[in-house]
Amino acid sequence: MQAAYQTLQAIGDLHEVGYLHRDIKPQNFAVGLGEEEKMIFMLDFGIARKYTVGNTKQVKVPRLQVKFLGTLRFASRACHNGIEQGRKDDLETWVYM
Repeated sequence: MQAAYQTLQAIGDLHEVGYLHRDIKPQNFAVGLGEEEKMIFMLDFGIARKYTVGNTKQVKVPRLQVKFLGTLRFASRACHNGIEQGRKDDLETWVYM
């Protein structure tokens, strides 16, 4: 349960600073070493995207056309349908893990 909580918390922390990960999957989390062996870290922000305007909490206007991004097995339904991803899509892909 602790692993599930930590991975979900990492996603929430990323969203709190205005970014979407857009490639949530088991391979993008790692367990720490030594004193951090009970911590899970999020990795690979290569296709992360800022979803807020500047330093505000205002959400950007969704794009009308988007390409498929991410990993087929863990992609959200919106991603498969060519719809702009949002916070809900990071959470949906977390469920698929």
